[in-house]
Amino acid sequence: MTTRLRRAGPPARLFHPAALIVAGFLVALWPYRRRMDGQQNAVKVAADHQCLRTSEAILDNAATVCHVGAWQVVLPAMYITWSRELCVILEVAPAHQPSLDEAMAYYPPTDRRVLGAALADCAATGLAFTLELRLVTAKQRPLLVKVVGQAVRDSVGVITHIQGALQDISVSRTAELDQLRVANRLLTTLETISDGVVTLDAECRFTYVNATAERLLQRKRDVLLGQSLVDVFPLGLDASLERHCHTALRTRQTLHFEDFYNPLGLWLDVRVYPSDEGLAVYFFDVTQRRAERAELALLKTAIARINDIVLITEAEPIDAPGPCIVFVNDAFERRTGYSRAEVLGKSPRMLQGPRTSRDELNRIREALAAGQPVRAEVVNYTKAGGEYWQELDISSITDASGRRTHFVAVQRDVTERRAAVEEIVRLNRDLEHRVNQRTAQLEAVNKELQAFSASVSHDLRGPLTALEGFSALLAKREAANFSDKGVHYLNRIRTSVAQMGGLIDGLLALASAASEPLVRVPVDLSALSHRMASECLERNADHHAVFHIAEGMTANADALLMSVVLHNLISNACKFSAKTPQPVVTVGCQPGAVGQQVYFVQDNGAGFDEAAAGNLFGLFQRLHNPSDFAGTGIGLANVKRAVERHGGTVWAKGQVGAGATFYFTLG
Repeated sequence: MTTRLRRAGPPARLFHPAALIVAGFLVALWPYRRRMDGQQNAVKVAADHQCLRTSEAILDNAATVCHVGAWQVVLPAMYITWSRELCVILEVAPAHQPSLDEAMAYYPPTDRRVLGAALADCAATGLAFTLELRLVTAKQRPLLVKVVGQAVRDSVGVITHIQGALQDISVSRTAELDQLRVANRLLTTLETISDGVVTLDAECRFTYVNATAERLLQRKRDVLLGQSLVDVFPLGLDASLERHCHTALRTRQTLHFEDFYNPLGLWLDVRVYPSDEGLAVYFFDVTQRRAERAELALLKTAIARINDIVLITEAEPIDAPGPCIVFVNDAFERRTGYSRAEVLGKSPRMLQGPRTSRDELNRIREALAAGQPVRAEVVNYTKAGGEYWQELDISSITDASGRRTHFVAVQRDVTERRAAVEEIVRLNRDLEHRVNQRTAQLEAVNKELQAFSASVSHDLRGPLTALEGFSALLAKREAANFSDKGVHYLNRIRTSVAQMGGLIDGLLALASAASEPLVRVPVDLSALSHRMASECLERNADHHAVFHIAEGMTANADALLMSVVLHNLISNACKFSAKTPQPVVTVGCQPGAVGQQVYFVQDNGAGFDEAAAGNLFGLFQRLHNPSDFAGTGIGLANVKRAVERHGGTVWAKGQVGAGATFYFTLG
């Protein structure tokens, strides 16, 4: 226990003032009692002794009631005397008068040193003292005591003795500590609860604010304490809280209300409790709860108004007579002709009839018994006996413990849809017949187109081959006889023949991409890209492009058409980056929309103006001068046709002088 020393001050609150008065009188009477022993007047002595005994009896009784013991240390002899009540406190014999050392021995060493220093100080300077000390009685019972002492001077001001009192404060201090512990527990509780708690005095000034109140009021407690509601919130929290607080103070009635407070943007549930000291205000945020209530009301209204039938039943019994209906919406009444009063408490089986499928009902029962949602289509009957087809979605509702409590069924009238389906089936039969006819016609056209392509290839390639051959002979044998202009003309002829051959190959490839059947197989696009890149470098020995090809690219596609796509895109990338000092061609893929893969071929070559990007994939469309980059204008048209055969799309992005990127998907 901590020892505290206070000098020249009044006793602490726990030391009763009457106890000090009693102790003072007891100490003061002892010298007077000794002086009276020497008086010569027997009558006066007897009277004084009687008066003294009466006073001592009164003071002894007062000391016993207050549980205060008196003591006196005579200076300079340093011997001590004490009162009968002090003997009771120390649990010694009533007539026991110890030496000062014996009296000091009741205190533990630390407290003994403190008391000794206080006595020495008081004897030397006259400085009064008040101490709280530990003490062990003669029966080894520990106590906490309050000891006060003051110097007594003679007529010339010399300190002749020190007198004082001792009070056992163990019980009161224990009670005080118990109260403190209770207060601390209460404070801890208030600081941890989810409610905001504040206390207000009679002037509506904050005297306590807990942590939750700080958060909800959006103010720190050191700002709130001592301030009034009006000072802290000029609008008085919409003036509502202030008004209710004054009402509670005036009427002494507990108030409970909900209100919206604009300064906080919250709905608060508030309870105001008046007391003699002021008000205790408990509040918590119900914004979410009110929103949920409003949402529930809106949901109920929406369910009542929607066109689909909503029907809720109890969960048991699944077997006959079946669960009882507890809710139906307006759409149920409109479609069936039954009112709510006619169906509540009855089984949905009342809606079934002769053409209701028993197999479908058994399937529904098995799913519900297993706790699984189910969808079904059945025939039900109106109150008037009319049939209608209904699509049902039924699921179970469970409580917090997972126990099934209800079934909710959303029912859609599909009578018209069923009639439309039957009509569609009939039309599909007719359509299938027409499609078969059209397919046969297309197959005939394709065969004619293939025959035409073969004829074009044969009929055009013959003259071109002759032109190429004879022009090569002329260049070899007669070049020396030609003028420079003649050689130029001959080279122009050979270039045109090569270009015509490329056009024929491109047109045949275009026809093949449009007419050949699509056969989807797993295709390793990474390996195919490596092969196309190698062929490109072999065809152009002077090309020094660096290829970056992503590994692991695969697709479920037609292998031949993928060769057409990658051949044209990689060849174009090589061609249009040939004049770049450090050409780089990248082939890769990236995630696209709806889980699709987007493949791309990118170069850092000549690029193009994106304003003309719409012409890239047209037949014979070119964005560059043929003298700069040779080509037929058919390659990208073939790419577009091959990609679209797969159900995909192709597009491009570029910038003049900064390269181009061609993207495609495969459906």
